[in-house]
Amino acid sequence: MGFSIIPVPILFIISVTTTIIAQTINAQFSKKNDGGVKMLFLRNTIFMFLIGLVIFALNGFVIKVSIFTLIMGLLFGLMTMLSNATVLQAYSYGPYGYTSVIVTLSTVITALSGYLFWGEPFGIYKVIGITLMVFCFIFAVENKAGDTKKANLKWFILSIASMLFSALLGILQKIHQSSEYKGELTGFLVIAFLFSTLLYFIPFLVLKKQAEKPVFFISKKSTTNFILITVLGAIVAAICNCSNSYLAGVVDSAIMFPIVNGMPLMAGILVSFVLFKEKISKKQSVGLIIGLISIVFLCL
Repeated sequence: MGFSIIPVPILFIISVTTTIIAQTINAQFSKKNDGGVKMLFLRNTIFMFLIGLVIFALNGFVIKVSIFTLIMGLLFGLMTMLSNATVLQAYSYGPYGYTSVIVTLSTVITALSGYLFWGEPFGIYKVIGITLMVFCFIFAVENKAGDTKKANLKWFILSIASMLFSALLGILQKIHQSSEYKGELTGFLVIAFLFSTLLYFIPFLVLKKQAEKPVFFISKKSTTNFILITVLGAIVAAICNCSNSYLAGVVDSAIMFPIVNGMPLMAGILVSFVLFKEKISKKQSVGLIIGLISIVFLCL
């Protein structure tokens, strides 16, 4: 994939745009999913496989894989599955808003990783920018209406675990794309998503014996909608993962990770307002303003 010929600002636009689309599609799926955990695992099995297939196709069905890339790809696939599984469990045990804040704070870890491990510059503007982005996360995320779940130890452990797994995803991208094997980006991602496919498929088989037929397969229309939303989501997610992984190797972590994580969060609020008719609170408005100021400092 020739990402090197695309200007970095354009890649950021591609990354943020595809992330927003993917988030919107996932939100739509979540709102309409009446099939429970079984349907979630089935959908993610198909979703991960299609992402890997799309990435493979984008590279002309040709990949090059070294032992290093194989190991990194397997680790990335494992972290992908674990970060998703733990955050979903955290949502079920505790408040949505605080869960989102904790998980999103993984950005701070990935932003600092460039300075700690790769000797990237980290001046006062980056410190201000990252600090403001943290406040953006805190202000921009609201608890879901009617969410009466209270914070508890199990919820806190799951939230912290998801945050750490999410941070490791960014660090693994950085490690691979800063190595001599960075030209094997396609192989890295294909292996990762095929392994995630397997990790989702196994629990689906276990749950398959315990549940009734998924509601999405009751009618031809529901099946068609399920296929369309999954395929579209996989395409944009594949493009997003490719651009993000490439950016991790060419842009300082203190700039890259806050932007690719912060901007979709802010845009997601606006998408919820426009598409789902959800109100933007005063607190969220403050978060949006702080986020924009944060990005200015990060880019100085």
